[in-house]
Amino acid sequence: MPDGSADPLSVGSAENPFYHFSQKTKVIEDSAFNCRAILVNERFWNKIRSSILDLLKDAGPLVIYELGLECGFDMGFQGKTRAKTKGNAIDLFTYYVMMSGWGRFEVSELKLKDATPPRKATVKVYDSFFAKAAKSQTGNPSCFFLSGLLAGLAEGAFSTGYNCLETKCIAAGDDHCEFVLTRRPGD
Repeated sequence: MPDGSADPLSVGSAENPFYHFSQKTKVIEDSAFNCRAILVNERFWNKIRSSILDLLKDAGPLVIYELGLECGFDMGFQGKTRAKTKGNAIDLFTYYVMMSGWGRFEVSELKLKDATPPRKATVKVYDSFFAKAAKSQTGNPSCFFLSGLLAGLAEGAFSTGYNCLETKCIAAGDDHCEFVLTRRPGD
């Protein structure tokens, strides 16, 4: 920088173990999932979300949920292979999403009991990027992507299918988002 301060491309890299700017490739790299990364701001995410909802009308929330489900499954599966235990995969995920700016996730009861995946778990998300990016116009929970992401993450980490329902949402006026994961019947 002209004033002699630190290179802005290297600032923060020591604080975030997942993302770094590669001087060699000149891109941001995600070391947790061994891929390229981009930064997305609220306006960008809001435009994508609102366009999907506008274009697909009633099917929009389902499409956004399914996108989250696919992403979550990959994250859960890859996290499971990187972590020593399945519980550690959940810890890795909660730290990863916090460092990614998605919010602070608190997970209850999402641990194996006697080698069996839990039937039900609650996930609270504080300061959710996805909920704060867009306010609900209906007053209903609207974090369709996170609902799918959490269901997919649990399925990828535990090899068992889960449904996820958002019961509280910042976008609907609550102080945090809350999701209830339940194992699908027969899984």
